[in-house]
Amino acid sequence: MIDLLAKVEAEVRAECEPLLLRLPTAQAEDLKHHLSAFGMSRARDASWIAALDLWAKRNTLLYTGTLAAIATAVGATGATILLPVVPMPPA
Repeated sequence: MIDLLAKVEAEVRAECEPLLLRLPTAQAEDLKHHLSAFGMSRARDASWIAALDLWAKRNTLLYTGTLAAIATAVGATGATILLPVVPMPPA
């Protein structure tokens, strides 16, 4: 499954490259920054660390707070990934 997701990630990045050449420099740099911040291997590592942390705290009072912090971080990351970096072309 991870291999499939990594392949899709590479295809999406390849599709974005020609678009970067048509953008003004500042917008292209912003988009490159957002694309480089995401990676399947980093997402997999972060989820594994979170799972280990939750498992270690499963029978403690810290579990609920840790779960809430992880949920907040995931929400913020999702919002960042979905945030439009360049203006949408006119319809």
